[in-house]
Amino acid sequence: MIRLFLVLILLLQPQSQEQWTCSMHPQIRMPDNSQKCPICYMDLIPLDEKNDLGSDFIPLSSVLKSQIRTQEVVLGRVDIKRSLRARVVANDAKMISHSLRSEGRIEELKLSRAGMLVTTGDVLYSLYSPSLISAQQDYLEALKLQGAFGLKQQKDSEIKLLWLGYPKDKLQDLKQAGYPLEHVPIHATFSGIVTEVFMRSGAYGELGKTVFSVLENQAVYLEAYLSERDLQELKAAKSALFLPIGQARELIVDKPFLEEIALGAARSFRQLWHLKDFLPLGLEGLLKVHIQSKEGSVLPNSALLFAGSDAVVYQVIDDLVQARKVKILASGEEYSLIDIEPGAVVVSEAAFAVDSEFQIQGKTSLIKKLEEHKFGFNTQYQSSEGLNALSKDQESRNLAEHLIGDYLNLWQFLSQDDLPQSRNAAEIFDNRLAHTQHPSAVWLIRQLSEEPDLETLPALRNRFHKISELFLKIGELGLLQGMNLKRAYCPMAFDSQGAEWIQKGEKVINPYFGNSMLHCGSIREDF
Repeated sequence: MIRLFLVLILLLQPQSQEQWTCSMHPQIRMPDNSQKCPICYMDLIPLDEKNDLGSDFIPLSSVLKSQIRTQEVVLGRVDIKRSLRARVVANDAKMISHSLRSEGRIEELKLSRAGMLVTTGDVLYSLYSPSLISAQQDYLEALKLQGAFGLKQQKDSEIKLLWLGYPKDKLQDLKQAGYPLEHVPIHATFSGIVTEVFMRSGAYGELGKTVFSVLENQAVYLEAYLSERDLQELKAAKSALFLPIGQARELIVDKPFLEEIALGAARSFRQLWHLKDFLPLGLEGLLKVHIQSKEGSVLPNSALLFAGSDAVVYQVIDDLVQARKVKILASGEEYSLIDIEPGAVVVSEAAFAVDSEFQIQGKTSLIKKLEEHKFGFNTQYQSSEGLNALSKDQESRNLAEHLIGDYLNLWQFLSQDDLPQSRNAAEIFDNRLAHTQHPSAVWLIRQLSEEPDLETLPALRNRFHKISELFLKIGELGLLQGMNLKRAYCPMAFDSQGAEWIQKGEKVINPYFGNSMLHCGSIREDF
């Protein structure tokens, strides 16, 4: 009886919920200490719940405190300096094509190469034209007629003669000479610079044949291409400096305007600046833009551990340090504008020392995979990881249009087993992806960073498979409508595990096997 009573007492006693962890790897949780740490094989120690701060916090020890400096986040502006490659281009609206107004042979061409200047009234060339000779003869015959009929014939023959290109100020000379000119001088009715010559002296041309093109009034622009990040940071710029290659003097450019252009199915931005001085067409150089950002939370770059368009920052709260991911809104040489509340105290120097401590304790750090981060401040990026960030909004639609052209280029070259072109297409895709702000693009960058190899077709095909995940999700959301794209599937890809992709055309073009099994698979869906 007594034995039974003791058993009941033992059963009714509250069971210990003690857990065990590793001093070097606090993420380890074990129900007892019968085993060792599976990572470093050290003995386990009892878990002190009071010190279990979560993956985003560590205590600010006295040793760590002596290694770092902190700074309060303040409102301010950032100096943004960018150097972009630019070149001199023609103002298309001021381009003139001078063409033959009557068929004939060009003699004594005065403008023989691009770059030559022409002024209104200059003789361009002499033209031997049977049509012009005949029209001159008709005009001279009409001058002999009298009365109203004669006046009408004179007017009609004069209009025809001028329409064929005869200079009006030479009509009086024609009347006095009384016979047609075989070689008629053709005069310029414009001023500018020759951009291209299409005919030479002695050449015979038909009616409408272009002789040369002229840029009227030497009207040129400075052309630069912007990524979406450049666009966001530099759209407020009103003036800049242009340094031509091989020159020491910088020229002022101003009044920029943007043209959104399509490169395949992708988006790009062409920015044109007004040049106050004429420069030769095609001259390249550096466009130097210097502006101030809008007001916001400013931190020195030493406080940020950069990860693409995002950064890791360490905030000090009492005796704790919290890891947070922040968005870089504008970046300068020394300071950056980020999305964090003013007044927060952050580690401004020796951020890597703090990051190392997070790594040692197995917690959130820059070196860990970013998808494992659970930063608390920016809820948009906390809850929008991976493909779940895609939706039917305009931002996702812009992402699809921005990248689909480069994706299809990679598909085409892989299907042709063209390693150099496939590698180049992958590099172009990565570069465009790196300038994209969408959370799903950030997720894809992380996925691709795990396999940086671009040297073999198998590696590039693995990379294409990961990229296809993004575009298949984009297609499912209806963001590829109107592009005439198909969803294709090959059951034999990746050791018969199967793989999908997006392509053009009704016939399967397989990027995973290329020429060895080019048409293996089937079309599953029409987007």
